[in-house]
Amino acid sequence: MKKWEVIGQALRENGGSSLILFTSQEEMNRFRRWAESSEWSFSILYEGDREISELVKQFQKETDTVLCSYHLWEGLDVPGEALTQVVIASLPFPPKDPVFEAKRKHASDPEVEVDLPYMLLRFRQGIGRLIRSHHDHGNVHLWMSTNEKKAYSESVAEVVPIPIDWKE
Repeated sequence: MKKWEVIGQALRENGGSSLILFTSQEEMNRFRRWAESSEWSFSILYEGDREISELVKQFQKETDTVLCSYHLWEGLDVPGEALTQVVIASLPFPPKDPVFEAKRKHASDPEVEVDLPYMLLRFRQGIGRLIRSHHDHGNVHLWMSTNEKKAYSESVAEVVPIPIDWKE
């Protein structure tokens, strides 16, 4: 899949030291199946394989490691060289669960009132994992389909602190 190839290229170019944020365990597992068929010069850790605190500790200690997660959009603090790249595998729209379905049902425009604000907040939280102190630096990669780019690029660009270099 082209999406995984582009993400894999970003990981290799950065030498690991990356956090990949997925919107679900299923999406992470699709990436994992793809990644297992490739050779990597760094370790790739997956949420759920061990206690999350153990994974984060290893991620912080081994500065070329990649950590894959679907829950760490917020609350992860990894300053320094262990995290110099955040890869967002998909726009983080709210789940299709009863809580959000109820919110959508009561909204006059569910996409504008429920889905978009949630996605933008989650996106900001995700990119916030990268810069934790004034010494931190790095890149953020966001995977968007062509249709998503047309629909949401302007909204996404409004919430990032620097101009976006949109690549095809």
